[in-house]
Amino acid sequence: MRALVQGADTKAAWERYLQIEGDHADVRTARRTIAWIRDALAAAARRENRFGTARLVLADWSKVDGSRHKQPTLDEFIVTRGMDGFSEAEQIEAYQAEYPGAAIQQKRRAKLMKSSSRP
Repeated sequence: MRALVQGADTKAAWERYLQIEGDHADVRTARRTIAWIRDALAAAARRENRFGTARLVLADWSKVDGSRHKQPTLDEFIVTRGMDGFSEAEQIEAYQAEYPGAAIQQKRRAKLMKSSSRP
């Protein structure tokens, strides 16, 4: 769930955390497994009277940023722009200049993650 909240696509989350469950080539299997995990986590949260957490677990995180195009990660941006020798501050500044919505998206995700980790 954390991978999806942080913006990883289904394939990347599958390869990192669920690959032992089977081949990721079948998107239906990945989606079905993620849905099963979501349902189980939401049910556990509801049993503990953590209804806000249950709602967050079931949220469609792909729509949080509101954009329809995939922007590169900061690491991908650095490689494609040849900014390896630049300071981290310069890299972030260049990234935010090219993708101004990125900072807003990251703040939204961070806020949602912080609110979901409260007891």
